Amino acid sequence: MKFLKLILILSLCFFSCKQEKKEAKISDNVEVKIITQKLDNIILSSGTIHRIESFPSKYVQPRNVDVWLPDNYSKDKKY
Repeated sequence: MKFLKLILILSLCFFSCKQEKKEAKISDNVEVKIITQKLDNIILSSGTIHRIESFPSKYVQPRNVDVWLPDNYSKDKKY
């Protein structure tokens, strides 16, 4: 009788625990215009710093992002 109760309790626990995956649908087709500004008030040994304000992200709140570019950086060259 104890064995029957144990099987009943285990089966109830097994079937009552549903694991449904809830996935948030995030659209990848959103175009965002990113505006950068060159920071001139920072002293660097070489290169420049460009700031992107309120950089959008799927996973965290928008935040400021600083990007360092070397002196010989070219927009035309693929890195």
